[in-house]
Amino acid sequence: YDPSRKKKFRELTSAKLANVAIQFYTRQDVGDTQGFEFIHKSFGEYLAARALLNGSRRIAWRLQNEDTGEEAGNVVGDWMRLVGDGGLTSEILRFLQEEARRVASEGMKADLASLTDLFSWVLRNGIPVHRAFDDEESYRVLEARQRKAEGALLASLTSRAAGVSDNNIIKVTPTWPNDYAVADFLARQQTGGDTIIRVGLLYLDASGAKLSRAGLSRANLVGADLIEADLRRVNLSGANLSWANLSGANLSEANLSGAGLSGVDLSGADLSGADLIEADLSGAYLSGADLSWAYLIEADLRGADLRGTDCNRTRIDSCRLQSAILRDTKNLTQMQIDDAYLDENTKLPDHLVYRPKDADA
Repeated sequence: YDPSRKKKFRELTSAKLANVAIQFYTRQDVGDTQGFEFIHKSFGEYLAARALLNGSRRIAWRLQNEDTGEEAGNVVGDWMRLVGDGGLTSEILRFLQEEARRVASEGMKADLASLTDLFSWVLRNGIPVHRAFDDEESYRVLEARQRKAEGALLASLTSRAAGVSDNNIIKVTPTWPNDYAVADFLARQQTGGDTIIRVGLLYLDASGAKLSRAGLSRANLVGADLIEADLRRVNLSGANLSWANLSGANLSEANLSGAGLSGVDLSGADLSGADLIEADLSGAYLSGADLSWAYLIEADLRGADLRGTDCNRTRIDSCRLQSAILRDTKNLTQMQIDDAYLDENTKLPDHLVYRPKDADA
């Protein structure tokens, strides 16, 4: 990071910057302002993502530097000024994840640790907005800026985790102040839309969180840890939870219809009465889970491990169970099996038999 480059850019006149319009499909601002406007917003969103990535790296460096290492309270104000009034969009977050993946390195892991500590500090203390902006701003404006800065900080964390998780699984493990802190954070973010929910929660560790009745429809929770979380009656319809760890979680009466749950760990989870209609549970690990009264109609359970699950009154009509392991299941009946799609590789309890039908192919 070279501060002199930023100074030189600010000193350039509009005339000297005119060739930017040709190279980047921009047009000069109308009026006296010195600058250009992007005709296609993707350019602006890409550069916003780059600014967030580079800005967070500078913040991490300031926290790590042994000679000038700064306290969290000193640097978080600069982060808030960087984010400002800018709202995160799905496109900005996707560009941020792609950029983090492109520059993934050992240094990114160190950045992740420093920024995670900073995020934990923000969860405990909030952001001192009164120090970062003029007193003339209304409390509502400052409140919105605090929310945006907090969301952008988490997005920079999860993007780094996604960037280094192609080969090695890295989780974002903030210290949540209490069991309700995750729900409180999500509630704050949802007042400004669901962008963080839909794009920015991957690889997040929220184990033990109390999220009963939370609205997480279409959330991106790929690789997240929700071990023993309270997710009763939560709305996770259409959410992506692939390769997440929900072992021991309470998902009773949860809405998981159409959710992506391939490779998920649901061992020992309570899914009683849950809606899993058309959910993708291919390759999922459900050993010892409670599926009583659950709806798995047209769900995909190919290759899933259901050993020891309780299937009392479980609806598996048209459920795909090819190559699934159903040994030692409890309360599973022949009538239930006959309503599902199996093949010769489906491993059934000894008292049940596979009866081929044309639709099993």
